[in-house]
Amino acid sequence: MRRKQIFGTALAALVLAGAAAVAGWQGLQTCGWIDRALARSGCLGTVRFDGVKLSYKSTAQPMGDGRVVIEADMLTADGWRPGLIVLDPVTGDEGGRYPLPLSGGT
Repeated sequence: MRRKQIFGTALAALVLAGAAAVAGWQGLQTCGWIDRALARSGCLGTVRFDGVKLSYKSTAQPMGDGRVVIEADMLTADGWRPGLIVLDPVTGDEGGRYPLPLSGGT
């Protein structure tokens, strides 16, 4: 009986430590909850788009009118292609998608 109690307590402690490690790891990522709380990278939040893959080579540039254009790989009828996405960072609204006449998306 005592052995089961010790095993249960050890298992609960292991699960709790694992959950804390995962939460800490996620928080330390760019735009993670710790990153935003400490304002380490200047990230204010995240925006997700359906059919868009951001990678290490994705870039974003301000357009001058408050909107931002993002270069990313997007899913089209022809498969994944490089393209541009216009975004309003204040509202998170997507202003348009413009596939580029290139091939070789990832």
